[in-house]
Amino acid sequence: LLIAVSLKFFDRENSYLFNTFVTLFFLLAFSKLCIALHELGHALFATMACGRVRRFVLGEGTEIVRFRWLGVLVIIHSKITSGHTYASFENKLHLKWKQLLYTSGGFVTNFFLAGLVALLFEGKETAGYIDLSIAFIVPNIFVGIFALLPYKHNRMGYQIPSDGLRIFMLLFNK
Repeated sequence: LLIAVSLKFFDRENSYLFNTFVTLFFLLAFSKLCIALHELGHALFATMACGRVRRFVLGEGTEIVRFRWLGVLVIIHSKITSGHTYASFENKLHLKWKQLLYTSGGFVTNFFLAGLVALLFEGKETAGYIDLSIAFIVPNIFVGIFALLPYKHNRMGYQIPSDGLRIFMLLFNK
C-alpha cells in the first residue's frame, strides 16, 4: 500500500500502476475476509441443519483473541490462512444429510457471494479504476474451489479432511 501511495504521489499522470497496487492490496485483504465468510457459511448451514455450532476458529499460529459469542467459542489466530467451524447434532435422524449440508455451507457461501457481487457490478466499467468487485470475487472463488479439493490438513495435531474430502466420505462411505 505504501508503494501504491508513493506511486500516486510521484506519478500523478499515470494512475494505472497505483490502481493495480491498491487492487492487489484489497485482493489480499479480501482473501482473509473470504475465509471468515467461508466459516460463517459452515455455521449458518449447521444451524439450518438443526446443529449447534460449538467453536469457530480462524487462522493458525499465535492466538490473538478468544471469546464467547451467542454461546459459540470464537478463537482468532495471527495468520488467517484457514479456519474451522465445529458443530454437533443432537438429533441423529438423517445425520448424514445434516453433515452434508453443514459441510457444504462454506463453499456454497463463497460461490453465492462471488456470484452476487458479479451480478451487482455486471457491466460496470472499471478500466483505470480500483476494482473492488474483482478483488472480492476472485478470492471467494479460490477459497470455494480450494475447499472442494479432497485432502487432509493438520489442525492442532489432528488430520482434518477438507470439505471436498468430507463430502466424498459422506457420500461414498457407509
